[in-house]
Amino acid sequence: MGTTNSKPNESTLEDVRNLEPLSHKEIESLRTSWNAIKNHEQVGISTMIRIFQVHKEIKNKWIFATNLETEAEMLSNSQLRYHAKKIVDVLGKIVQKVINCSDIEKLITFWTIFPSTSTIFFA
Repeated sequence: MGTTNSKPNESTLEDVRNLEPLSHKEIESLRTSWNAIKNHEQVGISTMIRIFQVHKEIKNKWIFATNLETEAEMLSNSQLRYHAKKIVDVLGKIVQKVINCSDIEKLITFWTIFPSTSTIFFA
């Protein structure tokens, strides 16, 4: 029996494990949607800023973000921009190579354990 999540709009790893594999049509739709985004880097930057604004408690996970308070400070921070670009680059490669949710979970787990190998999978 899996755990249930009582918070709306939040998923646990168990929730992800219980997802049905994506159909071919869903994978193509995902790729089409991702490719329709014109500026992935800007989306990544905006997303990181929003995360830091809404969840200030996690800013300390990134040394460079600890003292960033305003949106202007975040926008001008080269390390935030670098990390945002890295995140969207990896997401883009996952979207292009995605087969199903279990494959993504395996890649993320492996990458977490062996971070230096990410270039092998995402090159």
